Amino acid sequence: PYALSALVDREEVAVKAAGRTGAGHRVSIEAGVTGPWWKSVGLRGCAVGIDTFGASAPGAPLFKLFGFTVEHVVSTVRKVLAPDS
Repeated sequence: PYALSALVDREEVAVKAAGRTGAGHRVSIEAGVTGPWWKSVGLRGCAVGIDTFGASAPGAPLFKLFGFTVEHVVSTVRKVLAPDS
């Protein structure tokens, strides 16, 4: 996760250097903790992930249990892109 975070940080620097604010609507999708992503998605974005641990079962039932589904991701993206967000 830390290597990916460093990569995202470098991307942020490149975006700013190119004269873009980077303040658009962003959604991260991570089958893991969302914490590292909040600085990248910003106040207008959202991080979709699984911020818990300790459950044991096949992946599909756990993803559904924790809301890591296509439907949830689509719903989150729609909320982020809504005009009043």
